[in-house]
Amino acid sequence: MPDFGPRWIIKEPLGKGGQGRTFLVQDAQDQKLIRVAKVLNSPDPDRKRRFLQEIEVTKGFSHSFVVRSLDSGETEKSRWPYFVMPYYELGTLEANYQDLGTPVDRLRLFLAICEGVDYAHTRGLIHRDLKPANIFMASRHHPVVGDFGLCYRADEDIESRMTQTSEAVGARKYMPPEWREGRTDNPQATGDIYSLGKILYWMFRGRVYDGHEDDHVTDQPIFKTNSVLENQVPRPPDRWLLANSIAHELVKQTVLKNAATRVDSTANLISHVQAGIDRFEFGGRVLDFNLPKPCVFCGRGTYQLPPNFPFPTLNQRKAGADDRFKALTGFVKNFLGIGNQAGNIIPIALVCEVCGNVQYFRFDLTRDKTGDNWNP
Repeated sequence: MPDFGPRWIIKEPLGKGGQGRTFLVQDAQDQKLIRVAKVLNSPDPDRKRRFLQEIEVTKGFSHSFVVRSLDSGETEKSRWPYFVMPYYELGTLEANYQDLGTPVDRLRLFLAICEGVDYAHTRGLIHRDLKPANIFMASRHHPVVGDFGLCYRADEDIESRMTQTSEAVGARKYMPPEWREGRTDNPQATGDIYSLGKILYWMFRGRVYDGHEDDHVTDQPIFKTNSVLENQVPRPPDRWLLANSIAHELVKQTVLKNAATRVDSTANLISHVQAGIDRFEFGGRVLDFNLPKPCVFCGRGTYQLPPNFPFPTLNQRKAGADDRFKALTGFVKNFLGIGNQAGNIIPIALVCEVCGNVQYFRFDLTRDKTGDNWNP
């Protein structure tokens, strides 16, 4: 057992990772104060350099969603470097999948994780090892981004960078393609953004997305998370699908092979996530069931097409009331391009037949993305 000096008393070993071993320790003066001590476990000079870098960068942190080094030093006999950080009794995000709550709870949790990563980015750090096992849970709704042992510092000298980038870094399944292929000479924030997208996918699916980076848009839609989560938490009608669709859109903007097509900064990603949460909280809806849908305002009427809706063809204008939704589907597919190669996203305004409440609906967010399942 290492000796951390007179202040920290080892209670029990916790585990061993690539950079070091961790121990649960107790403050000798305040025995209620429980912390975690991490000590280097390798004589390799590059690992030591990384370990000392982790101590240096984390002791300067002051953000609620990022881990902070509270104390550091060398063990008494072996002179191994160590540092002390808070103890998160709930463990990691990975260990808490079953307790992450509803889809919107997961979106809010993801937002906090993005804020922690953004804080690191503003300090010139690229994490490079983002994964659920490196995110701790201070409480059920309070994540803490940790394990900065592999982080890249923009202010490092060239010699240090060459040593650093010659190594394989990060968790392969969460690593962007450019890092997997060894292009790590100048890591960018978009690499961490890719990893964040995969973390979000895992939070909604319970597994790592490890296929081709663009397949999830068509072959593995995140909407399937309904079947994964519905047995864990209550599922209010429609609202679940909305949160899932928001997550789906975020994954589509982050888990992309071409780094230039991803969301370009964590600040912008935070903005997208917050906009999705706002949409949920202000009552946005996504339709996945047959029309007519009940009005969200009065609850008595259903949403219908406005009586003077301008269909583009004479036959559609002559369509009777019973065929209006079929005519609308034809209008959307043939004129606006939804469901074909054009891929336009055009919201359609529908009106409650009782109170007149107006809601905008998007055909691209229905089950088949064409509106064919919208039957009167």
